[in-house]
Amino acid sequence: MLDIVLRDPFLRFRPIPVPGSIRTRASDGDGSRSGGSRGSRPSRVVPLSENEIGMAIDRLPPLPAIATRILEVVGGDRASAADLEGLVRLDAVVAARLLKLVNSPFYGLPNRVASIAQAVTMIGFGGVKSLVVAAAMSELLQSDLAVYGFSNNGAWKCALACGAIAKAIAHETGVIGDEQEIYFLGGLMHDVGLLVTGPELRRRNLDCVRGVSKSLIEHERDCLGIDHVTVGERLAERWRLPAALRACISEHHFEPGRWTIAHTKLVASIRLAERLAFASRIGLNAKHAFDAKIDPIFLTQAGLDGPSLQRLTKALPAVVAAAEIPL
Repeated sequence: MLDIVLRDPFLRFRPIPVPGSIRTRASDGDGSRSGGSRGSRPSRVVPLSENEIGMAIDRLPPLPAIATRILEVVGGDRASAADLEGLVRLDAVVAARLLKLVNSPFYGLPNRVASIAQAVTMIGFGGVKSLVVAAAMSELLQSDLAVYGFSNNGAWKCALACGAIAKAIAHETGVIGDEQEIYFLGGLMHDVGLLVTGPELRRRNLDCVRGVSKSLIEHERDCLGIDHVTVGERLAERWRLPAALRACISEHHFEPGRWTIAHTKLVASIRLAERLAFASRIGLNAKHAFDAKIDPIFLTQAGLDGPSLQRLTKALPAVVAAAEIPL
């Protein structure tokens, strides 16, 4: 039974398609293009220079000030519920999105929440901090990333699902209290580098649909001379994110032996949550860039055993469905 769970944790979902290859956006449906074979390096690619990478990062809108402030105190006790409410009130758009998230199926609360103070009472201080960041990030995550195979607003839905799954993994493996919110935020933000590499791929009229013989990272490097993890690490530094979130962004494509020891469980959980979100295909088109294969080492490093994995798998469809939140 456990083997079936590992091979197909989303049996009720549609089958996962066979990935395609890097192709020009004008190429036909089989992923072919003139001047090269399937999955090969695009012809005459000029890698992005350091200056171009810097300009591409500069083109990304900055994190809203409220998100920056909240992220400074994630996992700490340097702000009170009153401080949080005061911060949120300064950004009416974020406040409205926060309340929409709180009142969505994502939390499934029995009664409607009408204020930030009430939200803190219902889902806790840490939960509200996480949702403030999610609400602030939502506009960035609604970027057009069709070059990776995301559907309309798919990057937002997939990131939210990944955060929710990571938090569920944390819960199943004994992580308690507000520490679970680090897992949610790690899942939400781990692929922020796509927000920079995606537009650059589009400018070059390239799709980045994963080839059968290369990883997504290798394909990005073929197309741009850099990958979304490297770019994401630079964004994390620019945004002054906490070390735990930086590890999620910069290490989630590393082999397990290269993970920072202090963050091994967290990064493994994010890696597993990402693969489970991709397997569900939330926010993804039939052809997409991502690998949904689950390596058993992700499970052991995340702290899951057979019973906890089965409980998680049983809950996943509802967790993913709750992430279908338009903003």
